[in-house]
Amino acid sequence: MEKFRKFEIPRQEPKFKGEPGDYQNPEYFHRIFNPNKLVEIPASERVGWGVNIKTGPHSKFYDLIVIQYGERVVSTVGELNENEGRSLIEISAEIAKDISDRPDTEITFIGWSNSPEEFDRRNPQSVKRIHFHTTGITKQELQAKEVGILDFPKEKRKEIKRSMRDPFLRLFCDVMENEVADEVEISQKVFAFEDRESRIDGFPAGFRVELRDGLDTLHHDEFFPALQELHRLLSEKYEKYSKIFVSEEFNDNGRPKLRTKEEIRERIESLLEEEGPSDYAKRFVRKLGSVVKGSEEVPKSDWFIKGTSYTSAIYCDRREGDKWFLVMAPRIVCGTGLLEMMGIMLVRTDSKKFTKEDEEKQRSFREEVSERLLDKYGERAKRGLALNDL
Repeated sequence: MEKFRKFEIPRQEPKFKGEPGDYQNPEYFHRIFNPNKLVEIPASERVGWGVNIKTGPHSKFYDLIVIQYGERVVSTVGELNENEGRSLIEISAEIAKDISDRPDTEITFIGWSNSPEEFDRRNPQSVKRIHFHTTGITKQELQAKEVGILDFPKEKRKEIKRSMRDPFLRLFCDVMENEVADEVEISQKVFAFEDRESRIDGFPAGFRVELRDGLDTLHHDEFFPALQELHRLLSEKYEKYSKIFVSEEFNDNGRPKLRTKEEIRERIESLLEEEGPSDYAKRFVRKLGSVVKGSEEVPKSDWFIKGTSYTSAIYCDRREGDKWFLVMAPRIVCGTGLLEMMGIMLVRTDSKKFTKEDEEKQRSFREEVSERLLDKYGERAKRGLALNDL
């Protein structure tokens, strides 16, 4: 397994810590997010985008979140219409360009997750509204030494190993390698499928494909429809794979009933014959079929019965020049963080503090990005409370 690039930043605690479900409440949501909103840009009568300061940043200096606001909650790219989706991509691309153009930026990414687990978390991520992280990690931050799996505490090692060895990551990568280029017709205009690969034990982990025109690809009319097609394909595969393990019946607690071990093994063999993945992937999926527990135990390894889950990023790593890539890592038996997927291990620590120079650099970035968006969108855009407080 390749080594992680590790860096530390000062810890920033959220101002509000709610209970599970609080963040789905529109009143509670606005109470938390309005004070951190820099710019507000409407996309339609039902959907708008807030460019917000992130309370638990992924980076010391360049880190913002573009999140859906409004009374209606929209959770996935599949629920957005074309205008809403294009505006989300366009806003994120504008911020990413600003970050990428800064001379000290080493890695720039636009990242998002689709996860049914987020309802259970006691932090703002459980808001379950679609949100894109726009982040830049500087050369200074990544100067720390690389670390291997044995450098982490035991529990963290287990989590990383479980994430990297997700048997369905291998199966999905094989399937996507073979099918996406054929099934997602519109993608040919935005993705360079001749330059695609899957990484299982390296980083970034998942299925990766280059964007034909770099970051400018995000402004193509075809880009958001292609992204929706990928989301649709992943969702259909999840639905198909989940039927291996669960029946149409439910337990008293509302959870799908698991099939018998014999049924699971039979369905796995049928699926593997139909999908035709590598022998490497087959071995891991067969192993999963032998260790599935009863659904009444609610184990962490039962993501496959909770709904479509994947982590995605559009990124540029200066070690690879000026190329931009899309990487997608489907997860079923366990989740993974965005940075971990990229091979970056972030440690938030109380021992580090922001200096006055750090705070000024952070403030300057937020102000410049905000003014850039206000200038681009004109009367459509509104200044947020956080911008007035800079």
